[in-house]
Amino acid sequence: MQKFILIMALLLGLGACSDSSKKNETNGRDDLNNELTNVTDYSDCGEVSNQTTPEGTWVLSQEQGGIRFDLLMTIELTGVSVTNICRASGRELSATAYSTSSYTTSTFSVYNESSEQQKIEEPDFKLDCSVSLSRETVNYSFKGRCLVLSKPGEESVTLAPADENRFSLL
Repeated sequence: MQKFILIMALLLGLGACSDSSKKNETNGRDDLNNELTNVTDYSDCGEVSNQTTPEGTWVLSQEQGGIRFDLLMTIELTGVSVTNICRASGRELSATAYSTSSYTTSTFSVYNESSEQQKIEEPDFKLDCSVSLSRETVNYSFKGRCLVLSKPGEESVTLAPADENRFSLL
């Protein structure tokens, strides 16, 4: 699980979500599983693709401690946007960062830092959703229809093509 966190942290500054609404009533502690789990649906990757550029919308879905967040990365010819959709306790927030970018036949570069944070703060419910982009260059390749991001000497992360029917922000 650490591999996709490292690559996404390098490139995206990693989107983050936190929810403080789920407490165990008997002792006040979080009673949630705090292990970060990749729940991305890679069934659309397939084995063959005609994709030659990283342009498109890609998704990495994760769950941790009862919170689900979907990182949507949209790569265009001269820009990239990353939206972090955070869901917890039936509530949803999203944060989006944008930067100019470019790509070659094998590398993808982000040129500017950008970030956004959204919050819900109520007496019995708090949700914090953020995302940031950092200046970075990574290698890219394809595994079927999925986008693989990597840096030399580090493990890669695979993003699936985003299905427009599953994500309301597309």
